[in-house]
Amino acid sequence: MKLNQEVDRIYERLKNDGYVVNPPIESHGYTFYVQAPGGFTVEVIS
Repeated sequence: MKLNQEVDRIYERLKNDGYVVNPPIESHGYTFYVQAPGGFTVEVIS
């Protein structure tokens, strides 16, 4: 559970900083993706 909270914290930070991100979902873990500067995709997962 604590790891999911960390994913949520990172999600909120990125969202507040202006990144376009979809909320975390349960998939192959608790996860979301973000497009990073430079055009590559980063997965945040617990």
